[in-house]
Amino acid sequence: MSIRMPRTTTSKHLISIIIPIYNTEIFLRSCLDSVLNQTYQNWECILVNDGSSDGSYAICEAYASRDSRFKLFSQQNKGLSAARNAGITLLSEKSDFLLFIDSDDTISSCLLETIATTSAFYPDDILAWAMCAEESEMETVIIKDHQHFIVYEKPSLIDFFFTWN
Repeated sequence: MSIRMPRTTTSKHLISIIIPIYNTEIFLRSCLDSVLNQTYQNWECILVNDGSSDGSYAICEAYASRDSRFKLFSQQNKGLSAARNAGITLLSEKSDFLLFIDSDDTISSCLLETIATTSAFYPDDILAWAMCAEESEMETVIIKDHQHFIVYEKPSLIDFFFTWN
């Protein structure tokens, strides 16, 4: 087994987050707070309001005016995939990583730091986390050349990545 060394200092990597939003006012503050409270600070968050008719847009405006890393884009309702695709077109040219978060979900405060750190050891790989809940077990998986390599088993660093709806 070979030992991998990190490729660079991880704090230099810009992680871009895209959050498509459609009528999730009740969950949205928790979602955005989980992004705002990251231990890793080099991120941008593209909020794509997909024609919400509740108070979601106003919440997004408040976060965008409070922190310049939040960027707000609004469009007529076109659906989740179109909202994600719209977000992709708005990515910074300096973006190193892309993360999608649903607007009714939250992420662990150390998720972005874990992504940056893990990617430093596996620079050419796709990082994917198994779905988990508070009490469940989870493992980080590195996907390369259609083979799966388990990197960490039950890491204490990551307690939440995303949930499936």
